[in-house]
Amino acid sequence: MNNNVIFVLLISLVLLPLYASAAASLGGWIPITNIKDPHVVHIGEFAVSEYNKQTKSGLKFDSVVSGESQVVSGLNYWLVVAADDSGTSKNYEAIVWEELWQRSMNLTSFTPLLKNNPEMNNNVIFVLLISLVLLPLYPSAAASLGGWIPITNMKDPHVVHIGEFAVSEYNKQTKSGLKFDSVVSSESQVVSGLNYWLVVAADDSRMSKNYEAIV
Repeated sequence: MNNNVIFVLLISLVLLPLYASAAASLGGWIPITNIKDPHVVHIGEFAVSEYNKQTKSGLKFDSVVSGESQVVSGLNYWLVVAADDSGTSKNYEAIVWEELWQRSMNLTSFTPLLKNNPEMNNNVIFVLLISLVLLPLYPSAAASLGGWIPITNMKDPHVVHIGEFAVSEYNKQTKSGLKFDSVVSSESQVVSGLNYWLVVAADDSRMSKNYEAIV
């Protein structure tokens, strides 16, 4: 691993104690009392922006109507967001996952709110059930929080999927045309979810090259 990976490890070790209390409340949805909090507003703006990118829509963020947060390998934010669609303000339900250590966000779900009450729909309940089912399956991973662990099977479907995601996201961000080839070597780290350090082989204009990625 190069200096960038070492830097990520050091940052993880520094920030880990700061979120010990957050880890203690793992799994519970907590209502957000101040929906005008700048950080909550930022989460809402991000949700609308990502939805526009993914669906090529033209929604404009208006406000956060209601919200809840959940500590599950970082923070899951469940929000009801008001946004303008062709001049009409509508409510949308969004789930955003924020990695506390990486300070990155991912839009998990963004759907129009069919009813005028801020209740979580079946998609949110499904996410909660999956979290509750999967959490007990990985106690050893939770116990090794912070340590990088070599991945022995580079052809594992999930590892391959992570590699494909890394190439795909790189292409989106840089407007490149790389094509995923294979995962050459990799490690995983339990730090607010799973950090994957990968060396990925990808085709660039028919030439296979190795790329280092942290996902």
